[in-house]
Amino acid sequence: MSTTTRRRGKQQRSSAADAAGTNTSTSGDGAPPTPVPPPPASTAGGAGGADADAQVQQAIARVAMASIRTRDLHDMWRSTLHKMSYLVALLALHQLNGTVGQCVRDAKGVNDAAAQSSISGMEMIGLVLVDALPAILGVVVSGLLVKFLSLPAPADFGSPWYYVG
Repeated sequence: MSTTTRRRGKQQRSSAADAAGTNTSTSGDGAPPTPVPPPPASTAGGAGGADADAQVQQAIARVAMASIRTRDLHDMWRSTLHKMSYLVALLALHQLNGTVGQCVRDAKGVNDAAAQSSISGMEMIGLVLVDALPAILGVVVSGLLVKFLSLPAPADFGSPWYYVG
């Protein structure tokens, strides 16, 4: 008996295993293969009922495998985005540092140039906050991004409320 292997995507099936009724499916992520139940044998009396049941069972198995793959892909993307969010937060802090530094240098230059009318400390703080407001908001948003991506993913992946929360 030959043991030819057919490949479709990341699933492998052996014709010898098909003949024995022990189908296995691999998810492609290094996990051990998961057994796929064989379709129920058709009876002589039921012409199309058993065939339809077998097709439904196969469709359910394919949907379950697609759900598992989707969950794995989502987890990988989420961890990648979490790692990238640290870089985004560092870039936002760098941008804030440059903006605040430039505003302080400009205010000191104005103070040095005009000896009689200098900018007070509270005015300086107000000018820096107004000038750096977009950069401050960038730091806040990137901090929230890091916070929300560091939360554990909920177990109920299939729920439509998963994406809202």
